[in-house]
Amino acid sequence: MKKYRFKITSDSGNSYIYFPDISLFLPEKNLKGRISWFIKDNLDKLKYYETNIFNKNFLENSDFEKQFYNLHLFTIEITQNCNLRCGYCPYTGVEEEYNYTRIHNSSKMHFHTYEKFCKMIIPLLNSNKRTRNFSSIFIGFYGGEPLIEKELLIKMIEYAENYVQPKIKDRIIFVISSNGTLFDVEFVDKIIDKNLFTMLSIDGPESEHDKERKFANNKGSFSQILNNLEDIKKKYPDFIKERIAIQGVISEKYNYKKISSFFNTFDVPLSRLSNHARLERFDTAIIRKLHNKTSWIYSSYINKKKSNKKVNHFEKVLISPNFEKFFKRSLPFTRKVFDSGLCSPMNFRCFLKPNEKIAICERIGEGFEIGDVDNGINVDIVKEIYKMFWNTIKNKCDQCIARGNCGICFARISDNGVFDKKNSCEAEKKIFYKSLKDYISILERNPNAFYDESKKLNKINPFEIFEM
Repeated sequence: MKKYRFKITSDSGNSYIYFPDISLFLPEKNLKGRISWFIKDNLDKLKYYETNIFNKNFLENSDFEKQFYNLHLFTIEITQNCNLRCGYCPYTGVEEEYNYTRIHNSSKMHFHTYEKFCKMIIPLLNSNKRTRNFSSIFIGFYGGEPLIEKELLIKMIEYAENYVQPKIKDRIIFVISSNGTLFDVEFVDKIIDKNLFTMLSIDGPESEHDKERKFANNKGSFSQILNNLEDIKKKYPDFIKERIAIQGVISEKYNYKKISSFFNTFDVPLSRLSNHARLERFDTAIIRKLHNKTSWIYSSYINKKKSNKKVNHFEKVLISPNFEKFFKRSLPFTRKVFDSGLCSPMNFRCFLKPNEKIAICERIGEGFEIGDVDNGINVDIVKEIYKMFWNTIKNKCDQCIARGNCGICFARISDNGVFDKKNSCEAEKKIFYKSLKDYISILERNPNAFYDESKKLNKINPFEIFEM
């Protein structure tokens, strides 16, 4: 690994040298002022990482067998069916560009498949080969819409709870990703005593949400979700506050002033905004539309951070991820990543499909299966995927400023078992450079701008686990 460096000039004209492999920056010349403490902290980390990280090739130094024991997120595709036909969903089957993936269908997981999977993964909790600082494992239920199979889902939760010893029962955390239309008070009655957290999908007020999130008959889903939440709130107010969060999706069709106003006052907190599904194909026209619609939010966020003013909740959820990569990676590494910074197969998650096959993760289309419930994960297949992926990206990643923090994951460049960089790189580099420049410019004016966010990094939030 070569020590590539890049020059960054802040808004005030100060020049910095950025070290992409470790996400640290230092002034080109001596710099006085309030940012000096941050620079000293980075300098200390640089000395450590030069000794411990540089010149180590990821593929040659990875212990693939050991990685299995450190998995902590297991996503279960309980059904491939859904009661909605969202306009941007890759599984809806309305666009030819999604021909590499499945469409909604009646396939669902048999309970005995889940039983075998639990017998494979739950013993990891007590393994002496488990070296990461994750005391829990997360079992996430995915679809389709998981609540189409409510009774099966409850049976699966109860099985996992009963399988383990009582003393470690609380170390299994369940997460559902649901469109909310079937998440009613009768269901909550049955799972109120379970260690279950739910991410409900709401994109904004009814006028915006219903533009994309519709039933098969073209009727919007917003009113049904809100009615469900109101019923739950009346009977279980604490459940709403503590066990439910909202995930939204970015669409170029939406009015973001209306969405911002909605989420800044909505009872249930917005936890994250996912990229529009079409962005996985890197549609530059759609990206341009989204940028035009949200640029005022970005500008507001930057100005507030510089002047130490409070950022509203919607601004934080939408814009903060642009900068998290910098202060996250300023901390000591807690997991291995590719030299490019990308998540890698069997790093911390895996995905169980109804056909009993185990895949890398739920975000990837068909292909990239790495095992099954009868034989476990095949480490040789994982190694081959590593090599195939690395051979695809290494020439472009080697001298890239985004190296170490790239946002182009497996899902962005995979197509039916084949990797292809497509047109993602140049735009990713431009976005990264701007984010880094703005990050440094903010810190020059307000060194504590990201203090609160960085304090929370060592805490595992069940609502954010699917983003890890």
